[in-house]
Amino acid sequence: MALFTSKEKSIIGFLGLSAVLGFTISQVKHRYSPGVISISSQEISEFKALADSIYSIENSTPKKSKHAISNSKEKDSKVEVEFVNINTANKDELTSLPKIGPVTAERIIHYREDYGSFKSVDDLTNVKGIGPKTLKLIKERIILKPE
Repeated sequence: MALFTSKEKSIIGFLGLSAVLGFTISQVKHRYSPGVISISSQEISEFKALADSIYSIENSTPKKSKHAISNSKEKDSKVEVEFVNINTANKDELTSLPKIGPVTAERIIHYREDYGSFKSVDDLTNVKGIGPKTLKLIKERIILKPE
């Protein structure tokens, strides 16, 4: 007479295999997972001091042309928007525009050097990487002034 039926033996084998597999996975996760990083209170205070000094420097330097625009939906909310003169802007100023990265900024500058100043904002669609959707996003932040 057998102690277990064949079905019971299969279930016990399956449960044993599952337990071994679970233990193995937990050991692998524990071995390869990054440890907890402990930060001392001195490091936290040094970081806060550095952040405060950077914040105070940023707030003390004069800003480029920024204008406050009030949101009609919320009475007391104002958003500062920086306008960029597309004919004189450098790479950093151009990358401050939404959806304009360093490569596209370089393309705008090269286009400006090859073909001269932009006559209208719509001329930006001649630059590779700027389509109608991107133009729609940046159009409100662009100023056209001759060089």
